[in-house]
Amino acid sequence: MKKIILLAAALTFIAAGCGRSTTDTTPTNGTSTIGTSTTKLTYINDAKTYEIDYPSNWVTSDCMNQGQRVPECVILTPSALVTVNVALVSAGKSTDTVDTLITRAGYKANGFDRNDMKINGNDSVYIVTKRPTYPYIDHTYYIKNPKNNETVVLNFREYEEITPEGQSPIVRDYKQYLEDYRSIVNSIQFN
Repeated sequence: MKKIILLAAALTFIAAGCGRSTTDTTPTNGTSTIGTSTTKLTYINDAKTYEIDYPSNWVTSDCMNQGQRVPECVILTPSALVTVNVALVSAGKSTDTVDTLITRAGYKANGFDRNDMKINGNDSVYIVTKRPTYPYIDHTYYIKNPKNNETVVLNFREYEEITPEGQSPIVRDYKQYLEDYRSIVNSIQFN
């Protein structure tokens, strides 16, 4: 069974054994730039096929679906947002092609900008989606693992407006975390 796993930012605890502390003091092109002297932690997926760095002031937790832990999925959230239970960043992996994943995500129906690129030497696709009928802006990177033909998906919701029936719109703007997200993406390493 093909699995799509999303690394969605939201809950409250640092998962035991997920991180190792290092200090990023010399960022270079194509590597993590999570601050120039900020401590970072490293998430390694269950199968140990990839790892990403994230700021130490973010927390991780398991992704859940109908009360069950989703394998290979972790949630990353800036500590400041934990109490508001927000899904900020999501990521995962799949054996499907990038075009299949893009179609399944509904981007073709909603319109998007696509940019084929390399991240740390790996074939990647960057998608920006803006949907006017349900206002949001999503940033999604699809990064191909050359060692096992899987694609890691990292998603970030920059902005959204939600209008509960009969109420004023709720605006969620997370633009200030966009650079952290890009640093997380640029830190990916395949094992």
